[in-house]
Amino acid sequence: MLAVILAASCSPKVVTHISTLRAPLGYAEPITVTEDLPRFRDAQLVGTVEVSDSGFSIDCGYDEVVALAVAEVRKAGGNYLHINVHRRPDWISSCHWIAGTIFYVDEPQLRPAHQEEPMLSAFQPMYIKTETEPEHKLPGWRIAFDVAYSHRTAKIGENTSGGNMSDSEWTEFMRGLMSGVSYGASITGFFNSVYGLGAKFVGNHYSNRGFNADTYYIAPEFMLRVPNRDLSNIWIFSISAGYVGYRESFKSGDTSASSQMVGGIKSTAEVGFDFRIAQGVYMGLKLVSSVGAVRLKTEYGESVMNSLHAIEIGGGIRF
Repeated sequence: MLAVILAASCSPKVVTHISTLRAPLGYAEPITVTEDLPRFRDAQLVGTVEVSDSGFSIDCGYDEVVALAVAEVRKAGGNYLHINVHRRPDWISSCHWIAGTIFYVDEPQLRPAHQEEPMLSAFQPMYIKTETEPEHKLPGWRIAFDVAYSHRTAKIGENTSGGNMSDSEWTEFMRGLMSGVSYGASITGFFNSVYGLGAKFVGNHYSNRGFNADTYYIAPEFMLRVPNRDLSNIWIFSISAGYVGYRESFKSGDTSASSQMVGGIKSTAEVGFDFRIAQGVYMGLKLVSSVGAVRLKTEYGESVMNSLHAIEIGGGIRF
């Protein structure tokens, strides 16, 4: 079963639209395939077929995608395939992408080259507009809003409670501060369809037993995006480095005492996956690794390094 699923996911995407129902063509019957302008005078329009990159396709050379299209033509009862769109592999996809119109012709016959008689109306739609040709375009800007689960990955340091907690109590207390929530927003402008530069803001909140730890991160961000052929899915890769503010506060009962707020340096590396839900609107998932540190002072005036290393998993909406 797993092998079947993997094989299907690695095959090109085939979409067929039938406008005239016909019995399937016999396997011994020939099928004509051409990218040239059809010259026959009488034909029945059967439908359209498109073969494109599924996003994970690996066997999608020109001969392979044409063979898939021909199989659909035969099932639809046609015997003539006009390939009116052919896109060759590029940096977006390593696959050939074709879209064609399916006809049934009683006796496929090419017109003499000197004849200039007009085509029948059945041919007109495929020259005016191809239904299967994607119209989506990558936007020049990307605005994202995210919420994520955040887990601090740094090792628990030495007990700095000043004797208020035992070492085991300190370890348990600090473990309660390892998990929290992350929220943020970013805006990126793209130089071209791949590379962009922007800015991001991320806040993190961790809390345990009335003790709160919050970080605020502001930084420029360099981004790379890799869409699939029809732009329905986009892989996102980004890095950033900038200022991080760290604030501690403690509240016990009706008493609230704020601790210190300090600044430091932090950097992030992000991998994301956006999938289109409407024209120009995407939902996204992300995995972020961040590295940073700030220097704090204990109540005894000692200086200690507080690591802000963390992993974030979440998502949000993109425009």
